[in-house]
Amino acid sequence: MTTDIGSDKGSWTSRWFGSKQEQPILAPVAPEVLEQQPLPGVGVSDLPAVDDLVGVDPYARGLSAFIAACPTPMTIAIQGGWGTGKTSTMKMVEKELVAHHTACEIVNFNTWQYEHTDLGEGLTYHLVKAILEQGTPPEEQERKAAVLSALRRGAMRVTQEAARAAVRAADAAAAHAASVAGGELGAKVYDAGRKSVVESFSAQADVPDSIERLIDVRADFAQVIRTRVTKSGSAGARVVVFIDDLDRLEPARAVEVMESLKALLDCPGCVFVLAVDFEVVQQGVRLKYRDMTNDKVRAFFDKIIQVPFHMPVSAYAMDKVIDAGLEHVDLSDESRELCRTVGTRAVDNNPRAAKRLVNSFVMLRHVSRLTDSSAASEQSGTPCKTTLQGDM
Repeated sequence: MTTDIGSDKGSWTSRWFGSKQEQPILAPVAPEVLEQQPLPGVGVSDLPAVDDLVGVDPYARGLSAFIAACPTPMTIAIQGGWGTGKTSTMKMVEKELVAHHTACEIVNFNTWQYEHTDLGEGLTYHLVKAILEQGTPPEEQERKAAVLSALRRGAMRVTQEAARAAVRAADAAAAHAASVAGGELGAKVYDAGRKSVVESFSAQADVPDSIERLIDVRADFAQVIRTRVTKSGSAGARVVVFIDDLDRLEPARAVEVMESLKALLDCPGCVFVLAVDFEVVQQGVRLKYRDMTNDKVRAFFDKIIQVPFHMPVSAYAMDKVIDAGLEHVDLSDESRELCRTVGTRAVDNNPRAAKRLVNSFVMLRHVSRLTDSSAASEQSGTPCKTTLQGDM
């Protein structure tokens, strides 16, 4: 059924919220009674969906099949903006792996949960701990403890600070040389000078020690993973690490996690699946490494991410999200179709925006009915009493 939004069958407000003649979603009740009775399950939660509502299931199944069969190490980015369903897609991929690819051992790490706690050791430490705490064989417990101890002492942090200092020193020295040379020659002088300063800086006394510690940590981590997948006895065994909510971190912290993946955890037997908004990565790289061009930011991202998976928002079936939210709301067929038509046009293929719209509509409908009931009771002089009506 197609509804003509501009038709003259009553005002859009009465059609959207329902006319007073329609079966009311709420019958009159006393406010004190209403306060004691929670509203039934209407609207739609923003929790990640495990069951497909928007039509991404074929994509999730294809991605899970790739994860189970690809060479390792491999890092995959599920990319999309706010509210496009990255976490829901990750959950569907995980569900598919558990059901059909049992050689995959799943580890979940939600960065945002750790961002809001006091992390003396940093996100890298907690990420590695989450991976190693699960499934490390008895004979590798000592090696696991050594990895965590080194990270707790700040091996990764020292190396990153040294690298940042090198970049700052290189930028200053090379920029000065380039300004003297000028033009195309100046650009070449800048690149050469920057490289030279970084190399000379890395030869200073404290940097080799931190780099050596990082190499040891990386080797120990790789050995623990190697033993773990070998002992599983399954062909193609691997550890699949889902890292969610990177785009909810401060951009610089998101970049820190991505750098850790490349510098420390990029070893055979591991597949990393990141939910990330590229715009956040861009901000983080520019904050951390100043004056980087768009091409250099993209190169940074491409070095870490081998497989970019873009959320297929253009293929989303948004009417299913709206229908799910309105399933238990008492509406005429015409009003339901109007909600579906207006809603799908308003939310720009964004599932979270659709959920917010549906929930706002349901809430306003409740308010509208209670307001009408209060006005009617004032006119009649009868106290306003209410019970929830219908299977909502």
